[in-house]
Amino acid sequence: MTPPPPLSSAATIITFLTIIAATSPPPLRSTSSTLAVTSSTVCVIVAGQPTQTIQCYKNSHTLPISPNISFRSISAGADLLCGLISGGFSFLCWDPRNLLPKRIYYSYSNRLTDLTVGNSHVCAIQANNGEALCWRFPSPEVAWKFRTITSGGGFSCGILKNNSRVVCWGESEIGDEIQREFGNLTMWSIVAGVSHACGLTQTGILICKGSNSSGQLDVPSHLPFEFEGIAMGSNHSCAIQSKNGLVLCWGGGSRRSEFVRDELKYESFEAIEAGLDFICGLTTKNLSVICWGPGWSNGLSLLPLPMAIPGPCVQSSSCSICGVYPNSDSLCAGSGIICKSSSLKCQNSRTLRRQRSGTSTSSKQGDRVEKFSLTELGVATSNFSPENKIGRGSFGTVYRGELADGRKVAIKRGKRAVFKEGLSPMGVVEYAVPLIAAGELDSVLDKRVAPPDVREAEAVELVAYIAKHCVKLQGWQRPSITDIVANLERALALCEGGISSPTCYTDNSQ
Repeated sequence: MTPPPPLSSAATIITFLTIIAATSPPPLRSTSSTLAVTSSTVCVIVAGQPTQTIQCYKNSHTLPISPNISFRSISAGADLLCGLISGGFSFLCWDPRNLLPKRIYYSYSNRLTDLTVGNSHVCAIQANNGEALCWRFPSPEVAWKFRTITSGGGFSCGILKNNSRVVCWGESEIGDEIQREFGNLTMWSIVAGVSHACGLTQTGILICKGSNSSGQLDVPSHLPFEFEGIAMGSNHSCAIQSKNGLVLCWGGGSRRSEFVRDELKYESFEAIEAGLDFICGLTTKNLSVICWGPGWSNGLSLLPLPMAIPGPCVQSSSCSICGVYPNSDSLCAGSGIICKSSSLKCQNSRTLRRQRSGTSTSSKQGDRVEKFSLTELGVATSNFSPENKIGRGSFGTVYRGELADGRKVAIKRGKRAVFKEGLSPMGVVEYAVPLIAAGELDSVLDKRVAPPDVREAEAVELVAYIAKHCVKLQGWQRPSITDIVANLERALALCEGGISSPTCYTDNSQ
């Protein structure tokens, strides 16, 4: 039995209540990388030692870097490596050719954060006032107070504290172009390459500006909170996917395919840094370093560097609302702890939880489910007045409203697809779920599409199985979003020939 064409649509009210509250701008965030890459050298800050020293990989050898002191962060350009000493009162730089140290800055009264290296210049933010200082390079206007800064090929850019907009300065005209293209966008983060820059907006969307000579601005997804860590090379861009830690790269011109490696299909990363034409990442499973890309001599290799810390070791009171990195006390060898990256997704999720909880001290009370009648929702939206319409999607229209107790809400009025089965209309869920449960999946497939092959059939069965459980009435009977995403990813991998068989979400309630 095949489903007849849709007869009509019957409106059903699906409500999503979102308490609308003003949120404060994000706090000062420090770009503190513990992985740095020059054109020929890869360096890390070593984990598991009371003194967080630097070790580098160069010409197939691992080299300890002097002096033997603790560093908070490291940064590198094509021809320069620099490290900010723990406490931020001094930083040193090394020429990658001989790795001999040279102290560039020292001041106990004016400490630094956000050390960033371009091709051959260095900039940092003064922690006490947000002003930026640069060496081998002009410093920006004193009036500019920064939340974070980054350096590229002959230019530097930063996000202003007062309005979260991007400003750039330096000797290269590309910086002016990048600033002009970012315009009035309010940004959370920014990372520069040789001639382009990418960053996350305050709504979590990754955008890129500047030169697009090799497709390095062509971000593959514009969904909010899709990406976290970002790295820019000469003509390529890479980012860590928030949902699974996998690295996705774009650009690179004719050599783009060399940034995609089957060996890394399931490798999750904590951080990434780019060379001119290659990328290195700090793995999640054991904090080791893997490098790959067209400019990497071995194509892809696991470097013989020691385990690296995934962030600076700090005192416990210094951590933000995002919490403490697992096993950080051991990684810092008792000298401190490592804070989880203060990502925008983390900040927003905590803000939303506070909004749902209100002023109550009981999280159960704050997260309770509330039910409203159609009459109440009609009153709240002036009978779903077009003047209160704030959005529309494939599954319905969203309206603004105000409940009787004064709470501002968003209400989605959805539509349900209805088929005519015999003389009575029937919803697509009521039609399809019993057939899926009875093992008659073929009955609900579109006959106008060619029959699936073996792998595709297995993928369709997996998607149907998870869909059947998603529409159960009781919330506790439905799979978690983690299960849903995992099964959809497995289904896609089956279609692409990536795995042999799925691991399904299981439920015994039927």
